[in-house]
Amino acid sequence: MILVTGSTGLIGSEVVRLLSQAGASARALVRNPNKAQKLPGITWVVGDLARPETLATAFEGAKSVFLLTHYFEDMVELQHNAIVAARAAGVTHVVKVSAFAASDHSKAPIGRWHYQIEKELKSQQAAKAFSDGSDAFTSTVYEQAKSLQPVADKFKLTLQTATVTNKPSASLPPDSPLNNPKFLAAVFANDAVKDHNNTQAIDVGNNTLISARVTDFKPAATPPLASIKDAVRARYVAEQAAELARKDGAAKLADLQKSKSTAGFGAEMKLSRTDAQSVPPAALSAIFKADASKPPVYTGVDLGEAGYAIYRVNAVLPGAPIDPARLAGAQQQLSQMSGQTDMQAYIDALRARSKVKFYGAVDGKSGSTD
Repeated sequence: MILVTGSTGLIGSEVVRLLSQAGASARALVRNPNKAQKLPGITWVVGDLARPETLATAFEGAKSVFLLTHYFEDMVELQHNAIVAARAAGVTHVVKVSAFAASDHSKAPIGRWHYQIEKELKSQQAAKAFSDGSDAFTSTVYEQAKSLQPVADKFKLTLQTATVTNKPSASLPPDSPLNNPKFLAAVFANDAVKDHNNTQAIDVGNNTLISARVTDFKPAATPPLASIKDAVRARYVAEQAAELARKDGAAKLADLQKSKSTAGFGAEMKLSRTDAQSVPPAALSAIFKADASKPPVYTGVDLGEAGYAIYRVNAVLPGAPIDPARLAGAQQQLSQMSGQTDMQAYIDALRARSKVKFYGAVDGKSGSTD
């Protein structure tokens, strides 16, 4: 079943006409039933995208949605409400009418509005794909425990090799999967090190699962001084330089807090937690922790090898009000993710202490598998 929104507009009415002409069974969403046209195969349903409570019946049973609204300021809200209703109804295919110049930096508001909706749709699609594939990925690395090749073939993945220690590597980004504590714990578990079995599937965030297989293990040992002296010297010099930078930065920060000077600062930027403007995470955290009740306020942060940075907070602006429908959708998604995590933990616990093996889903005609 196809549901068409914007069905009485220039584009939507033509889509409805063509669906009817093609003999397709479809619904057309309309706010005013008096605008409904009598077309073969078309069922007109009443609903208002500005009122989410009116959409459940209209979207129920639909598998595809043609998403189109007017292009006024509430476009994002209306299309978001349609996406939430579609997700709740189990819609699997959304066709959105967008714009060629849709981007987050478009000079035209309509381009930014389209980008917001496209981003939401892509995020939803990625979350669904992750949910659909996670069980198969988890089962494959568990059942084919002696090789990662089967799961790589199944999901068309490229196997990669890496050397890791049982502690996060400072040479890698903090959010690198290879620095994930759960991943490192699984890699150095006896089942992986001694038996060379695949690790369990590890959720490292951002809709990403990884698994590893240990091919070579070398116990920790003290290396000869001759082989590490250059590295030790370089590290000592870097640490001393960083310490000097911290002391110099702290002194400059104290001076600025007294003088309230603007000298030496770059161009003013407007920051938010969702738009950091390339400001490092540690600096962004320090900025938002600063007491800006009496601006301007100065804050300093140690960025390690990148030095010591000082920021001047000129003003704190109130955030945009949270859309109730968007908040409800986010709460629903978080609840679903929490439920999935709890269920996966329960299944993993059962597998750990039982001899049950999971071979995949079977339909009602197939025999059960022990």
